[in-house]
Order: sequence, then C-alpha cells, then structure tokens
Amino acid sequence: MILSRDILNKDLVYDGVDYVSLCDMIDYWKIVLWEKYGVRPGHSVSAIVSLTDVYYVSLVIACLELGVALAVTDKPIHNNFHGVRQRLYGPMQLALVDELNWEEAQLTCAHQYFKHVDKIKIFDNYEIQDTSLWSKIAKKIFAKSDSIAILTTTSGTSKSPTVVKHTHEWILDSSIRAIKILNSVSYTHLRAHETK
Repeated sequence: MILSRDILNKDLVYDGVDYVSLCDMIDYWKIVLWEKYGVRPGHSVSAIVSLTDVYYVSLVIACLELGVALAVTDKPIHNNFHGVRQRLYGPMQLALVDELNWEEAQLTCAHQYFKHVDKIKIFDNYEIQDTSLWSKIAKKIFAKSDSIAILTTTSGTSKSPTVVKHTHEWILDSSIRAIKILNSVSYTHLRAHETK
C-alpha cells in the first residue's frame, strides 16, 4: 500500500475544501510539478511553509503520488547555510516557499540546495501548457511501496547527523501500529472510567 488520496476519508473537509475539490488540487499540483519544474519519481521536493493549509496538504499528496520524496529542511541560523540538514541530501529538484518564509536568508539557502525555488502560490497563477498531461499524469500513481516518502536526518545530538529515508510502506506500517496502540489505550482508558 502507498500514501495517496485513497487513504483519505471521502467525507473529508479540510480548510473548507471537500474531498473532490482536494483531489482536483492534487491533480493540478501533479501537472504543475511535472511540467513547470520537471519533477519526476525519485526527485526530492520541500515545502518551506508556516501553515499546513490546503495548498500544503494537496502538494504533499501530489508529491507522494508522483513518487517524490518530501525533504525535511532547516531554516538557516545566522546565515549558516552549511549547518542545515538539507546539505546532506544531495541535489534536490524543488523548494516551494510561502510568503512568511520568502526572505533573503531562506531563499539564498534554498537556491544553494534546490534546482528550482518558487512560491507555493504558483498554484494560483500557473497555466498548464500541455493539456494531455491531464490524462497522462493527473490520476497516475507513480509511487511504489518502497518509494522514499520522507527524507530527513537524525538529530545529530550524539554524533554527526545522518540521512534517514522513510518509505511509503514504513510510514503506513508505523501509522497502523500507532492506531492499534492508541485505540487499545483509549479503549482501556474508557473501560477504566466506566467501572468507577
């Protein structure tokens, strides 16, 4: 199993957007990423944003369906561009940044590690050139269970940080395990209150 729109509840309403409209946004993101930035399966993308709004959520799902790794990045402190975790990942394809992070230090750092840097609001302005991509890309799932979904690093507290890659399968297995544990804890907790 992979992380895609298929794991979402069809009754979902997120940030005022229903499931069908969210899926339309995911499709659009996939085409924008593919056409404008040349994002392909196996590439890495980062969303350097302050809000987990509908733009962010639809972008994340679009990346996951494309088989693209989401890179966890750091903000440079005191313009130390070599102290950020993204230096360890190797070349990455795209960083999308929101208005709150669109500042000189953040942009300079992003340009150092990403081929393309742009505003996440490109979603509102971009016009698709190749309309055939709607049938070729929008609904296609490129990810496999062993595709890298998240690219991050160890904390580096005990030694130098190292790159950690989490696959779709690992994240789903971890989520299912957590649900089982939390449901068990919740059920036990409820039962304990019933007997009082």
